Amino acid sequence: MNEQQNWEAKTEERDIRYYFEVLTKYAPLIFIITVITTGLAVAITLNMHKVYQGKVLLCIEPQDTTIIDNNRVSDQRAYALRQTQIQMFYSRHLIKMTLETLRTNSMASFSIPNRRATDTQLVTAFSKKISLKSEMRTDLVWLFVEDEDKKRAAIYANTLAETYIRFNVQSRMKVMQLYYKQMNESANAKKADLIAEEQALLEYKSTNNYQNVSGHIELLNTEIADLQHELQENQAKLEDKELTETERFTLKEANGKMNREIAKKRAAIVALDEILKNVKVREMQVESIRSQYRDLLALVSKFALGSNMENYNVRIVDYAETPTSPIKPNAVNNLIMGLVIGLLLGLGLTFFLEYWDDTLKTPDDVERFIHLPVMGTVPKMVKSNNVQELERIVEFFPKSIITESYQSIRTNILFSSSKPIKTMVITSSAMSEGKTTTASNVAQVMAAAGDRVLLIDADMRRPRVHKIFGLENEGGLSAYLVGMKEIGDLVNKTTMANLDVINAGHTPPVPVELLNSPRLGELIKWGSENYDRVIVDAPPYMVVTDSAIIAQHTDAALLVANGDRTPRDQVKNCVLQLKKININVLGIILNNVDISRGGYYRYGYTYSYYRSYRAYRSSYRSAYKSAYKSAYQSAYKSDDEKKKEVKPASANPADNRRKALEAYEKLLKEREAAKTADKEKKDNEKKS
Repeated sequence: MNEQQNWEAKTEERDIRYYFEVLTKYAPLIFIITVITTGLAVAITLNMHKVYQGKVLLCIEPQDTTIIDNNRVSDQRAYALRQTQIQMFYSRHLIKMTLETLRTNSMASFSIPNRRATDTQLVTAFSKKISLKSEMRTDLVWLFVEDEDKKRAAIYANTLAETYIRFNVQSRMKVMQLYYKQMNESANAKKADLIAEEQALLEYKSTNNYQNVSGHIELLNTEIADLQHELQENQAKLEDKELTETERFTLKEANGKMNREIAKKRAAIVALDEILKNVKVREMQVESIRSQYRDLLALVSKFALGSNMENYNVRIVDYAETPTSPIKPNAVNNLIMGLVIGLLLGLGLTFFLEYWDDTLKTPDDVERFIHLPVMGTVPKMVKSNNVQELERIVEFFPKSIITESYQSIRTNILFSSSKPIKTMVITSSAMSEGKTTTASNVAQVMAAAGDRVLLIDADMRRPRVHKIFGLENEGGLSAYLVGMKEIGDLVNKTTMANLDVINAGHTPPVPVELLNSPRLGELIKWGSENYDRVIVDAPPYMVVTDSAIIAQHTDAALLVANGDRTPRDQVKNCVLQLKKININVLGIILNNVDISRGGYYRYGYTYSYYRSYRAYRSSYRSAYKSAYKSAYQSAYKSDDEKKKEVKPASANPADNRRKALEAYEKLLKEREAAKTADKEKKDNEKKS
């Protein structure tokens, strides 16, 4: 768990460091883009016309809708109604009314400069000048109108606000007139219903003698009470035992008659009560219709033309005054916007370029994409340095940071393998990667450390080692491979102790055929026996196959990649091809890296040390030239025997080249003849 957390922490640190490096690397680009956008913002600001703003403070209260539904509107509904009225400021009809009002004022008449516009175009142009802003938790609304003239801005704002109030009043008057008409028609209809109901009630009362109903009921109740009293007396008489049967029968007959009379009178009372109930019901219906009629009359009076003015909910709180300062252009805001846009564009372009940049820029890139160790990083030389100084910088400037880089490469080579690396080939994936310069300086730094070093120029297509050390390109490796020279005739001494060079010689027609000679292996073997280190400068691997042939005779191979230029896929393919033929690839040397850009501080480079190289460059240059001149004269001109030992004499270089080519062609013919003889021999054996 702890290891996982540590790994995540390192990954996060690396990502943050990576982003910092990218920003540092492209800092000049970001700065330039930011300066450009800020400058454009300043230029645009200076060329912009001044715009003034007239502002009116309005109070838009919730509309009183109790006329319609007798309920107060909710807060949400009130907000919706206010927003609706705010949006009405942009209506084309309102703007047309405003423009018509402004036409009466020649000083404030609205028009589009330098063109004859239609009414539609004028309305559209004026609508773009309008903006509104609601104050939170209040009924206040700010109306803004912009114009390039300060006086017109105030006039436009005030005229628009007044026109809106007039437009709102007219609209509300039309609505009230419509409601008045509808309410008046409803009131007339309700009045007719009321008259009909009242007439029906009067007829019902007259038909049923409603005025005497109550007295008749009271009379009937009195008669029923008298009959009930008489019944009680007869019932008491019936309890007397002395009554005869005739008397008893007569009393019972009288009781029955009175009971029937009571029932009849009670039925009459029920009928009279029903009349009273019907009258009350009809009176309630009449009263209800009368109440509705009164309400309609009240609404009709409220919707009468010119009434209900208290319900207009829009009013002007503060009129617009002539503004003193423009709102546009806002120099500070434009400057900040230009700065922000520049930073965003710069950052966007930075990471876009970084995303599409597939080159190897840092040791982290090599380890992440190629999965090989970085043997060293060589900083870029300043532009004032010539090629010769760079190719022999270890000898010219032993205290420079680049020399320190090569010393670090030497150390990494020594400790890169458990077995000692005596012979190595230095190549690259493509041309102009700096492999020859690297091979030369690696050989020099090893020689400076006390090792006896042999540097072999095996790039017979574009040889350069002889130019680096001031040698003639006579004989050399090509002459040895065709059998014209022996090993003892190849070695050239240099002005640097412990460093010998074998130049490439004249370029043969097909160098790969020469390199396939077993003599190459014999030469490298001889070098490993007589020197501590043998370094072979080979052609680019992905261009020709010479490097693969040479690498098979060495202990290891080193790849050189140009920082910020070599595509990582190209290097990766080169490594895969070398490993397919079982070549021991020690690692990669990043060459020509600009350490002044972000990311290389953690690899041990400092700008002060890098700049210190330039301080003593001139003194070493002059000292080297005098020393090299005297050493060259001593080595090649004063001592004839030494001259013959180091460089074979040649009266005519053209003859030597012709002889080498003839010998090479002869060798090819002999090889072809031998192959033909072997083939014929095999064919004969098959036939026999």
